[in-house]
Amino acid sequence: PRRPRRRITHRCSFCPCSSLSATALERHERTHSTKKTFSCGHCKKSFKHPSFLRNHERIHIDKNPFKCEICQHSFAWRYLLLEHQRRHTGERPFVCGECGSAFGRKGTLLVHERTHTGERPYTCETCGRGYAYRRSLFGHRKGLHK
Repeated sequence: PRRPRRRITHRCSFCPCSSLSATALERHERTHSTKKTFSCGHCKKSFKHPSFLRNHERIHIDKNPFKCEICQHSFAWRYLLLEHQRRHTGERPFVCGECGSAFGRKGTLLVHERTHTGERPYTCETCGRGYAYRRSLFGHRKGLHK
């Protein structure tokens, strides 16, 4: 009878994360690095991940096939065109279940919902004070921790 193969778990050198795939772990470990090793051949921008570089390079080779029929602005991704078109139509499909406020972008709704939940995901490393919005944390740092 064959013995079951033992699965090798690869552990992150920087945090408790682990993966069965060495490639996936390597990709994960790059998130801890400030080093940007993937450079654009058209300009001087560089990125941590090859997929971020590929997305960036689209701006240089005009791969924006999704065009707005109203203002002719074009986009690399269909979802960005749809999001943009809501600005023209005024459509606000994302509605807060708590107060009924409506938003054109899902991310804006998610941020708004913090006003109801009290969630404060942005914390000052200097004094520990928490903020619901990133811009509030930046303002706090600028004003108090120059």
